[in-house]
Amino acid sequence: MRLAKYRKAVFFILLAFVIIFGASRLEVKFRGDHMVPAAQQGTSGGAEQQDASLPVEADFRAAAETESMILKLDESTGHFIVLDKRSGSIWRSYPDPQDFEHETIGGIWKTHLVSPLMFQYTDFTVYNTQPRESNFRTLGGTIEDIKEIDGGIQWTYDMPALELSVPVQIRIQDDYVETKIVDQGLKEGKYSLIWLRLFPFMAAEHSTDREGYLFVPDGSGTLIAYDDHRLNTNLGYQESVYGKDPSFMSKLGFSSRYPAQMPVFGIHSGGKGLLAVIEGGAEYSDIFAAPSGMLSSYNWITAQQTYRATFEQITNRSKGTSFTTYNKDKRFGADRTVRYYFLDNGKSDYVGMAERYRKYLMEEKGLQKQSESSSGDIPLHLTILGGDSEDGMLGSRYIEATTTEQAAHILSDLRNRGMGPMSVTYLGWQKGGYAQYGGYLGVEQALGGEQGMKDFIQHAHSLGIPVMLGVNYEFNNTGNGGFREQYHAVRNMAGTMQEARIRGDEVYLASSRFIQKVLHKELGSYAELGADGLSLLVTGSRLDSDYNTRVGATRTEAISIQQQLLQQVKDTLGNVWIESPNFYMLSGADHVNALPDDYSYDLFSQEAVPFAQIALHGLITYTSGYENDRQQYKHDFLRDMEYGALPSFLFTAVPAERLSEAHGLQLKSSHYASWADSAASEYRRYNDALSGVQHQFIVDHRELAEGVKATTYEDGTMIIVNYTESAFVYNGEEVAGLDFKVLKGDGV
Repeated sequence: MRLAKYRKAVFFILLAFVIIFGASRLEVKFRGDHMVPAAQQGTSGGAEQQDASLPVEADFRAAAETESMILKLDESTGHFIVLDKRSGSIWRSYPDPQDFEHETIGGIWKTHLVSPLMFQYTDFTVYNTQPRESNFRTLGGTIEDIKEIDGGIQWTYDMPALELSVPVQIRIQDDYVETKIVDQGLKEGKYSLIWLRLFPFMAAEHSTDREGYLFVPDGSGTLIAYDDHRLNTNLGYQESVYGKDPSFMSKLGFSSRYPAQMPVFGIHSGGKGLLAVIEGGAEYSDIFAAPSGMLSSYNWITAQQTYRATFEQITNRSKGTSFTTYNKDKRFGADRTVRYYFLDNGKSDYVGMAERYRKYLMEEKGLQKQSESSSGDIPLHLTILGGDSEDGMLGSRYIEATTTEQAAHILSDLRNRGMGPMSVTYLGWQKGGYAQYGGYLGVEQALGGEQGMKDFIQHAHSLGIPVMLGVNYEFNNTGNGGFREQYHAVRNMAGTMQEARIRGDEVYLASSRFIQKVLHKELGSYAELGADGLSLLVTGSRLDSDYNTRVGATRTEAISIQQQLLQQVKDTLGNVWIESPNFYMLSGADHVNALPDDYSYDLFSQEAVPFAQIALHGLITYTSGYENDRQQYKHDFLRDMEYGALPSFLFTAVPAERLSEAHGLQLKSSHYASWADSAASEYRRYNDALSGVQHQFIVDHRELAEGVKATTYEDGTMIIVNYTESAFVYNGEEVAGLDFKVLKGDGV
């Protein structure tokens, strides 16, 4: 017995040694937050070179110059350097040389670090082959077809070992350098690209003796701090810009993660900072961030350009069998352009990044600053739910929540309570209620029908209140507009119709071109009701590739169609509101509902920051969540104060419990009679704090102490928010625990 125990102990000691020794011999790479052996990396079909040396800066030559920058190039390595004449800062397309001698990663990852591009590829001539990773340096690539262009250079990264050629432009202008992968000249041979990262380690640094962070567009914006002692070093950030493509997902359903709705990322270290904006091809890009300790000791962030993605090929629908695969012949075609904006020393943090993005939105996307005439009392954004449906004994049963007559009473009562400007979005007004999707279905008779809606809108107008009708054209479960799923539903590459799961119900995704046609025909019906505009639900927050042979569209084309939808609504009705949108929708919208104000709480993330709000405040109005639907009531109210969000409530005439089994919305507390007093008093607090700054830009945001944040506007007004339970004193002004205080500025 004792001998058996001894043998067992020896066995486990030897096993542990083998595991530890073996693990030390493995290199790893990132794939969906998991680590996999480097044996799946490497090359095929050619001699490998393992030169892992950085470029020699003396070999770079000046190629272009602006008032603020000098661009230097090295034709032998394919790298560039930018000298910022304003600050004297040097920006390299490769990792920091001072850290490189201390880098411990070996093998192919060492050459990844020094290469101007790395990529994943596959060989479709070999059955069931797995994608592999390689890079320009490992393959012994050469720079070909060099020619000068305005502001820079164009050359081709040629890798004969894989029959792969990638033409790239590098140019400087004003305060940025722009890189572009020219799709027309991209050549593949036997091997096909899955994704490509161009200059992935630009400005990459170790964490040692540095204070800095990576900025990622998670929610309102999130920081990943430099940290030498990070736990969970196998975790990093990777999200598709504008959200995952439904046509390359097995099932579209609820996700607790925030999609990357802004095509931006950034780096801040010491007094330096840059903001990267994916200017072209963002719809086919992922943002990939790796903190130190994951894959290497460098903190790095890049745009990963996707050229192919796996889709589900169903083999037997009745048995539910399928497999995932790539399509060799259909590569995502678009130029891939990234601008790297170099920030002045005094504005190199996330605030400076957001301010530069705001300037970009104004200069490149046509957003304009709100006029000072918008100052005065802030508007209350009120949403009213008409009705919904639930399962009954013999099918769906209608739930009446708020008739048009009751909605009119709510408006009058709020006005009598001293409420200032208001706007109304009416949801679930259509026949069958909120969960009946597809467009204009007529007004539910139980709510008052068409005449009842007209009377309600006229009453609202008599109080100076505009009315938006909430509509969802992205899903269709009613057949509205002649919708037939076999003809008009989104399809993936295999031809499978795409569905979304909403609270247990499966509904078809409607093709963008079909939606555009139906909406155009129905705009007159909304105008006849007297509506001031539409609040488009889901449109602009979802982006898909549609392989429907009748009405399909690429993601690039779908962006254009969605933007056209906004313009059609504005031209006919005057106003269009959007909800949790991808940022390509902003230039056509009048207001944003449910702008994200939090993050996904990844273990590697430090905190959420109001990047989106800093970029948008003063350009377009926005709300966060409904005040009476908060997860943490006090905390979320304070966050609205910190982020400059306008107040919004969702009301029903019946208690929320009546809608507990509804197919659509799931409400916590919506009964107007229970909220009337609180809504009026809470509105006054919002108005007192934000009325004087609603048209102004946010110019600063910082942490004064742990749990105490300060937001500053153009005129110097500072709103201090104290999330702690203890009072905080700033310049002699006391801010009570779990409260905020407004320190008025002296003027712009």
